[in-house]
Amino acid sequence: MHATVRFRTAARLLLTQGLLFALAAPVFADAGAAAGAWPHLRGPGLDGRVTTDGVFDQQGLGLELAWKTVLGPAYSGVSIAGGTAVTFYSDGESDLAVALDADDGRVSWTYRIDSVYRGHDGSSDGPLSSPVIHEGTVYGLGARGQLFALRLDDGRPLWVRRLTDAYGAEEPHFGFTSTPVVEGDVVIVQTGGSEGRAAALVDEYLAEHPTLPIVDGPFVHFVFQGEAGDVAIEANFIDDGADGLERIVGTDLFHRTYRLEPATRWEYRFIKDLGERVTDPRNPRTVPPSWGDVGYSELVLDGYELPAHVAEAAATAQGTVETLTFQSERLGNEREIKVYLPAGYGEGARKYPLFVVQELDWADKGRMVAALDNLIGQRVEPLVVAFVAPRDEWWLEGGGTGTEAYVDMLAEELVPFLEEKYRIEKSAEARALMGAGGFGLSAAYAALVHPRVFGKAAACSVHLGAGSGDALMQRIAQAEKSDVDFYVGWFRWDIRRHAGGLDYRGDSIELAEALAKNGYSTTGGEIRDAYGWGAAWGMTDDILVSLFPLPGDGTAAAAGSGE
Repeated sequence: MHATVRFRTAARLLLTQGLLFALAAPVFADAGAAAGAWPHLRGPGLDGRVTTDGVFDQQGLGLELAWKTVLGPAYSGVSIAGGTAVTFYSDGESDLAVALDADDGRVSWTYRIDSVYRGHDGSSDGPLSSPVIHEGTVYGLGARGQLFALRLDDGRPLWVRRLTDAYGAEEPHFGFTSTPVVEGDVVIVQTGGSEGRAAALVDEYLAEHPTLPIVDGPFVHFVFQGEAGDVAIEANFIDDGADGLERIVGTDLFHRTYRLEPATRWEYRFIKDLGERVTDPRNPRTVPPSWGDVGYSELVLDGYELPAHVAEAAATAQGTVETLTFQSERLGNEREIKVYLPAGYGEGARKYPLFVVQELDWADKGRMVAALDNLIGQRVEPLVVAFVAPRDEWWLEGGGTGTEAYVDMLAEELVPFLEEKYRIEKSAEARALMGAGGFGLSAAYAALVHPRVFGKAAACSVHLGAGSGDALMQRIAQAEKSDVDFYVGWFRWDIRRHAGGLDYRGDSIELAEALAKNGYSTTGGEIRDAYGWGAAWGMTDDILVSLFPLPGDGTAAAAGSGE
């Protein structure tokens, strides 16, 4: 995609062998920047590019000499902003900065940087770096390490720092050649230094930033310090695998910068030496692991609202959790089940709706027990919830080749087993089944195959490529429609792996559209979050209110909005 552009005729300036040329040519400039501006050696984007089309499509496009003036030797480029061109050169006695009118070459001002830097070992005299123009200020670096800032309009100095004195830099053999970079109100320049100076600067820097990562506007700097030969970062903002961190030479500091969406929440952890996974030792926020034993560090950017409904509820609102072992004759195996009973269940003879949640982790890692404690009686009707553990080869039941036998077990064995032990309403409208990923597929499949058992189903961040996806989509399109209500939810930044063909967001949207197209009542939608248990916490209220709204509360219609 190319930016909108404006056309104008401006001067291109070239400084070579002490002679400054102005070549008139049609120039395109980004609409977001001043027309004709080239404020840095590498251009507005620091990439040497003008982002526009059609520059060479004009008939007779060429260059004409507009003006020229003699300066002196230098290795400096030319920067342009506001109709002023700035460069460095030597007059034989001093190294100078000069500003010229870009249209006619008239000198506006000069500034003495230092005495002339003499060339040696085959090099020429004069300055070695190039000027940078930013918001009316010229920044430059002299060959002996004088870092300075000048007013663009009249060349008056604003400040000067000598790198050797202020930052312990050592003058290189051929002098200081770096061209500064300006980001906001920060000037960035390479300094170099003696052995161990980089490590000392790292320690000073981390002392100023005790909590990591460092958020700088839209940019987030992830930093790891410690003994390691190699460090990478894996995160839910990285689609495939992990990204390597760059090591600062001579230190034990590794870093990488990303541009992330505002008002968002992200999960990440580091990988040391291609094996050991660790959380960020300087970030106190952590969330449970999606897989494995090592959790993730959590980054919460300004504007993101943490869900209040997963905090510990008042003691009087807390339900109880019982652990059972369930034996399936159909599958010939047994599995653990955790059953949540709402506060007040032991009083009276009331019967409750049943919610079957596939995977035990939803109870604790997903903080659904806490969500139930907080929401029941406020926005959700009292209900019994059964969290069902998967078998070791969970992928077979979670949308794989064992899906059909598995959902038959849930409907024909598990539900009757629970009805014998607990006071549960015996109607499909009072029963729902939920799952995520491949188990999201199984939840939808079970409701379609057994609509007289499960009248509602929640499929979250669905994975349709788990083996039974085609069978599910065919049943939606071809089977006689049943009275089943569906919740389908997903995250804006959901699991995606290009190499493995995984796209949970795309699969979820495909399922939701197929259900709606074939007349099924469907709620849910996209949650502006990135996958992980931290994101699941923000989805649980949406699911529970959509499936089991408190009668007369009026919140069911608002649930499932994805906001």
